[in-house]
Amino acid sequence: MPLMMRSKSSSVVDRLALSVKPREVAGVGLKSLTNAALVEAFRGEDSTAFAELFRRHRDQVFQVCLRWLGHHHDAEDVTQETFRRFASSIERWDSSRPLEPWLIAIAINRCRSFLLRRRLTRSIGLAATGESESQCGPDDRVADTGEVDEAMIWSVLDQTLEEVPLPHREAFEKIHLRGWNYQQVAEHLGCPSGTVKTWVHRTRLILMSRLRQEVLA
Repeated sequence: MPLMMRSKSSSVVDRLALSVKPREVAGVGLKSLTNAALVEAFRGEDSTAFAELFRRHRDQVFQVCLRWLGHHHDAEDVTQETFRRFASSIERWDSSRPLEPWLIAIAINRCRSFLLRRRLTRSIGLAATGESESQCGPDDRVADTGEVDEAMIWSVLDQTLEEVPLPHREAFEKIHLRGWNYQQVAEHLGCPSGTVKTWVHRTRLILMSRLRQEVLA
């Protein structure tokens, strides 16, 4: 199995790119190979081919992530995650199509997942500490969920939102998953902003309780 598919280190992509020196594939220098040829070499378990793909496309992917996320550290993390996803799904790439749009699509999807995970994680953190949204600044960030199964988190979230009253669900989704503020949600739902805060708070408490029982235990 290729090196990139085995490693779980957050810095594995950078380490690979920095440690592998350019060499030849079938007598041809890596830098002269097309993307398709490099992908084919990597499919044959040549990690140096992936290092060249990383060097060739890393800056473009990073700039996309930076535009989406606004923070260099976050953009760097998601850039690495993008290339890990690229490596693990490389068998599905159609070599008759350009590589760059497919790679950028992976990056954008990773950015979207990152932003949704941050909003959800922030809501979990607020529920755990008993804080309200008004006590936290717009840039406050809580620890990531680490090794917790992200799929399980989303499963519990979906189940919780299916069971709470519809206005509670809509308020929670707009605040935590779409980035609306309380006043915007209140105007949309035709109710006081205090009511919206109560609905969101109650939903968050239910969600946190379930996560503690089913995921964080």
